[in-house]
Amino acid sequence: MKRRLISRLLSAVFGLAVAAPAMAQVAATSQAKPVEEATASEIETLRRQLRARQNINEQLSRRIEALEKQLATQSKIDGPLILGLDASFPKPVADAIQKETVTAIEEALVSKGLVLIPAGSLRGTPSVSWVHSGTGASRSDSYSASLSISTGLPWGMGASVSVPYIWRDYAYGTNKGIGDASFSLSKALSRETDRLPSFVGRLSYTHDGGKDPFSLPAIGSGFRSYGASLSAVKRFDPLVLYGSLSYAHALEKSAVVREKSSGNILFQGRIAPGDSYGLGMGVSLIATPEIALDAGLSLSFAKGGRYDVVNSTIYPAGTTAGYMNLGASFLLTRNLSLSVSAVAGVTKDTSDLALSVALPYRF
Repeated sequence: MKRRLISRLLSAVFGLAVAAPAMAQVAATSQAKPVEEATASEIETLRRQLRARQNINEQLSRRIEALEKQLATQSKIDGPLILGLDASFPKPVADAIQKETVTAIEEALVSKGLVLIPAGSLRGTPSVSWVHSGTGASRSDSYSASLSISTGLPWGMGASVSVPYIWRDYAYGTNKGIGDASFSLSKALSRETDRLPSFVGRLSYTHDGGKDPFSLPAIGSGFRSYGASLSAVKRFDPLVLYGSLSYAHALEKSAVVREKSSGNILFQGRIAPGDSYGLGMGVSLIATPEIALDAGLSLSFAKGGRYDVVNSTIYPAGTTAGYMNLGASFLLTRNLSLSVSAVAGVTKDTSDLALSVALPYRF
């Protein structure tokens, strides 16, 4: 009896030992099936996301190719390009603000004729100046008030006109009246790049309409003259470097030079003024968007010309005029700025000191 019981117990234990691995395998299989189903679902989701991202990348690639083609065809057009964007999309705020921005350095460069104002713009500049030279019997003081009007034209061009009113107080007499009016036409020749500066060319004309050109002291020059200049600007923030070359030619004219107080004739004959050549250079510092500081040097070389009198011809010596300039520009409002400068002569053929104040206003 005992042997049968023991035999049955051993058979049961042996059966459990044999069946245990199979049961464990069934349990593991039943647990792994949900995990495999969850992993397959996640993989399918990732595949759908990948296909969506690939579609987006293909659309962006096609858009970039279209923009590059349009940029190649419109690279010579002035102004910002809206490259194939939907017209219903708003323009970037930064671009809209930049287009309207006016800074002190821009106003300073415009005042020097180094940069032109946009087409359709109008700018008026009233200014006053004082020029002093010599002492005693050679003393001379000249005061002037002038108004300049400039406008921006299409095709990167600009035009300006200036008329001065002058009062001269010399040791030997005084005189005052309207001076010579001047006109100029400018053209932006190239835009500034990473390596090259921008260039502006200018043609100018000065009319001989000033008062008492051949009296002493004189107000007008008495001669019609034509000039040409080329200027360049290169920015290295916060510095702006600039330079210019100029040439002027005055037409000869018959003249009688008199002393204003007595009326005595000092010269009678034909005068041919000499040509003049100019060189200027300087640097401006962008202190803040509302303040710009400037330092410059200018040189002018004028030939002596020719004086034809009865039975003789006189060739006076030429002159060399050099000036050092220190100035500052302040942006007072969006349309109004203030420009001040002090100029000192550095050669013997120049005035000693000149001070000027201008209030440019954009309409």
